[in-house]
Amino acid sequence: MRFPSWLRRQSIRFSPWLLLYFLLVGVLPFFSAVLLEWRRRGGTLAQAYFAWVANYQLPSAAVISYWFAGVGLLVWFTYFSKNARVKDHDKFVVFLMLCGAVGGWIVMGIRLLIGR
Repeated sequence: MRFPSWLRRQSIRFSPWLLLYFLLVGVLPFFSAVLLEWRRRGGTLAQAYFAWVANYQLPSAAVISYWFAGVGLLVWFTYFSKNARVKDHDKFVVFLMLCGAVGGWIVMGIRLLIGR
């Protein structure tokens, strides 16, 4: 069985477009939520983060839709768009990210079943 060329062991490198994607889709929404909490409550940034964590509820349908759309765009651009900017190391990094996400979903499912 032959695996794709990007699925070989290699160093983890981020292309500029992939780094920009992670910053815009992943870090910016999280950081903006903490900044909004900081502006609302005052205090230090660390206090705002802990207050945000304490008040965090289950994600809304809009947040879940945002993440599905973001991941769908990433998968399409990385694997199906045939863009010249996408290199083998980008495909490998996205594959590792998706494996980590699946692991997180499995852990959450187990925790829901156990009741923790």
